[in-house]
Amino acid sequence: MTEFAKHEKRSSFLKSSHSATGPKEWPVAIEFGVMTLEGDNYSSICCFMGTNLGRVATFKLLPANSGYTAQLAGLQQFDGKVVALCPIVAETGKPALATGAVVAGLRSGQQVNGMLVAVTQTEIRIFKPATGKGASKSFDDALCDAANVTEYELRGMAMVGVFGDRTTRAYTIPGLKEINIVQLPMLDASRTIGAAVTKTGDVFGWTGPSELTKLSVWGAGQPLPRSADVMINPQLTAPVRPTISNIQWLSGTQYVSPTDLDLLIAPDRPPSKRMMAAAAAEQRAARGGGAATGGAGPSNEGWGDYLTRQLNERTEKLNIMGDSMDNLQNQSQGWADDVGKFVNKQKRNMVTGALKSKFF
Repeated sequence: MTEFAKHEKRSSFLKSSHSATGPKEWPVAIEFGVMTLEGDNYSSICCFMGTNLGRVATFKLLPANSGYTAQLAGLQQFDGKVVALCPIVAETGKPALATGAVVAGLRSGQQVNGMLVAVTQTEIRIFKPATGKGASKSFDDALCDAANVTEYELRGMAMVGVFGDRTTRAYTIPGLKEINIVQLPMLDASRTIGAAVTKTGDVFGWTGPSELTKLSVWGAGQPLPRSADVMINPQLTAPVRPTISNIQWLSGTQYVSPTDLDLLIAPDRPPSKRMMAAAAAEQRAARGGGAATGGAGPSNEGWGDYLTRQLNERTEKLNIMGDSMDNLQNQSQGWADDVGKFVNKQKRNMVTGALKSKFF
């Protein structure tokens, strides 16, 4: 990247100060491949980088002491923003990617005769990196938003792109002759820039704010049949909402006790601190005799005694609440009576004062 910046400074040395403050540039497409660059007699690991201003830089990744270093090999200028960079094998058109097996073959002197397919918004160019010339084709009626080199069912390779006029087009490699053009009316025209083309010939595009579609470029042109599968079984009924009666609410009946929950989760797990504390309390109550027995009585009561005690406690709480509401009502009524008496007294004083001032 340092050499890339130096190259930019050298190229703009004789330009005016106005051009030096031009638009900002940043990478928009990066791809790695293995091939023999122009002028070399050996293959290298290459990094191809395209920018938003249409420049394609080629870097060679060379072994260093503790890793790799990037060396700028060349630079080419294109028209429009770079959309895709696809390194291919010149003889077959298949991808010349930097896979583990290919990189391992570099030690034995294996060479890859490769080409780079660079696609921008306005043109396609196939050339020998880093600065070689090659075939090119321009797009005059629409801008390309996504592209990739795809394989047509083991019959050959083709360049497929998605364009801003909601069309997909296929071109031969390396002749760049148009194979076909198909309309994609289901795509959202304002979001075609977010489409993607895979190496297998599938197009992913937005049909709405939150909906995607997948299209096969090499399909038969027929719509998919409607599937009879359903994700929900319509014959199943919804479970009944749990209910509780008034008596159960008053008695405080619980559906699952802590002991039942312990048995459901893990019946064989060691006792918890609560269980150990309860067991210790029972042992102390057993050793303490009658006094402790009286304190531990509620824990040994039957279901009838427990229900009676809970009902009495709930009734007592309801009575206390009722008494509180009665007291609040009495206080409110007393305050209203006091206000009424005060208003009547003020009225009498006003009338009496008016009469006194008139006659006396």
